[in-house]
Parts: sequence; structure tokens; C-alpha cells
Amino acid sequence: MQNQDILVVMQKDLERALAAPDTERRWAMLIDLRKCVGCHACTVGCVSENKLPPGMFYRPVHEYEQGTYPKVSRTFLPRPCLQCDNPPCVEACPVKGTDGATWKETTGLGAGLVMINYEQCIGCGECVAACPYDARTMDEGAFHGDGTPAIQKYETMASFEYGRKWPRSGKNLPVGTARKCHFCLHRLVAGQERQAERQADHLVAAEDRMVHRLDERAGPERLQPRRRALRHVVHARAQPVLHGDRWETGRQSGIR
Repeated sequence: MQNQDILVVMQKDLERALAAPDTERRWAMLIDLRKCVGCHACTVGCVSENKLPPGMFYRPVHEYEQGTYPKVSRTFLPRPCLQCDNPPCVEACPVKGTDGATWKETTGLGAGLVMINYEQCIGCGECVAACPYDARTMDEGAFHGDGTPAIQKYETMASFEYGRKWPRSGKNLPVGTARKCHFCLHRLVAGQERQAERQADHLVAAEDRMVHRLDERAGPERLQPRRRALRHVVHARAQPVLHGDRWETGRQSGIR
């Protein structure tokens, strides 16, 4: 495995996960902050993949400084939706249930993800306010070309979130709804890696019943099954990282 490109390793992991029974597969993600340089390539790749409007980022990269001069360090923290096991956004939504507006998927190809049904979302914004990680944004229908002589063609191209085609014109859905990272589910079900992973090779695809450890000598290694994660995005780092209003320390966060 040491001599294989990390993207090849992740593609094999994805194929292995897709071949597993639905009951044994729950999507998760590990991000190694020791290798993140804050290039924002994952953010740009996500915006391009999902045709996101201005002000909307499914995968923002936050920056934090630690220490005092002259011993100062900087941490870059990519933070998509953390796909919580007990998501407060789902609890806050007034349109409840798996046939409602948002829910935690536990079966099928989307198991492990917090989903949004744009057709059921009433646009109240309660979930946006409830998310402790600011991972949700309301789509106000804006275009990057607003205020210019013409809207560019790429801004009206359809996205394919949740396996559906969503043309962007007028007030068509998902305009007026809450939106967030969905782990590029439309790519996963097609056997393709998530777009952020294609742009940044420090990301490793993982299943909920196991995570990868980034070992500088041996490369990614399988770990023994762990307890279910409260969050399905794991940050591996050597320094404390700010999550919400608290600092977390240790090599990994997100595992409980």
C-alpha cells in the first residue's frame, strides 16, 4: 500500500464499501490537518461540482492561529457537514420523518448521511440556526453574475445532488431551501470518489465501522472496529482545533 497513489487507495476503499451489504456500510471521512496547507482546492472543487451560488460553501476551510510571537502556528480546518449521529438540525426541522425535509439516513446507499429533501423543505431556516457547525445555508437564488451585463452559462448548469437533476433558473428548487454537504452522494453511488477527495489527497474515504490512521511510515492502515461516531467527519491533527465554541486536543477528534 505504501507505493500506491492515495487516490488509488481511496478508489479501492470505495469499491469495497459499495460491495458490502447496506447494513455494514456507513459513510465517514477522515481529514489529516497535518497535511492541509489551506489551498482551498477542496472548496473550489465542491463549488464547481455542485454549481453552488455565491456565499454558499459546502466545504469551507477555517483558519486558526495558536501561540504567541515568535512561536506562532496556523491550523487550517476543512469543515463540511459532520453528518452527526444525533443531528440538532433534524430535531429542529418542523417537517419530520424519513419522508420529511431532513433526516439521518440509516439504510441504503446513503446510510450514515444527514439528508435533505428539497421538495419537502419549507424554507423556514430552523435547521440552519440549529447547526452548531454552521454547515447549512439558505439558497436565496443569487447568481455570481448578478449586477453584471449577463449571467454566465455555467451558472445555469444543473447540479445532480442526491441523484436528481436540478436546473438553476428562476425559482426552481433548491432555491428557497436549506442546503449543505451531502458527501457527493451522487458520485459515491456511481462508484466515483467525492469531489473534495479528488482535489486534496490528504483525505481518506472510510466506513463507519472503521477509520484509517495516517501513519507517515506505513501509510493508511485499518483500525479495529470502534464505537459509532457522534460525527462522521474525523479530523486528525497534532494541535488543538476549535470546534464550535470549544477546543479539542489529541491526535483525532470526532471519535467517541
